[in-house]
Amino acid sequence: MGSKKHKEKIWNLIKNIEVGMINYPSSNGIISKPLQLIQESYDNRLWFLVDRSGTIYEEFKDGKLVSLSFSDISNNIYVSLRGEGYILESEDLIDKFWNNYVSAWFEKKSDAALIEVRVRHGEHWDVNVSREEFDHEVANAVNSEETPNVEEHAVF
Repeated sequence: MGSKKHKEKIWNLIKNIEVGMINYPSSNGIISKPLQLIQESYDNRLWFLVDRSGTIYEEFKDGKLVSLSFSDISNNIYVSLRGEGYILESEDLIDKFWNNYVSAWFEKKSDAALIEVRVRHGEHWDVNVSREEFDHEVANAVNSEETPNVEEHAVF
């Protein structure tokens, strides 16, 4: 998905947001759940630790088409990613990502499994103006044939 430049851009936008919403189909409709980023870099894959006794573990055993949403409202950053999510049972990768923060969510490390999301497509919006400039652009657009020019937007 995308060039090295796109990968760097996506990682720079989401790494400080830390928690994204994973969205996926289930027998009960579309499900959305917050998941914590656990990695230190991005290579078109995102990793999340989940509880083996949770419903998300069962739902992802055979893989799922997913979307991930990240937003930082205070900095006007919005990222949407799409791909496939899979459960992995790798003790080595769990050890790699394990730390004091994630350990708080699990009684013991053996309760954890990984979801690997292989990102195939993405889109981001980065509003790069102040609130006052944003409001001014919108007001100008209302009185013209133009749309507001207030963001960086890319699809890849």
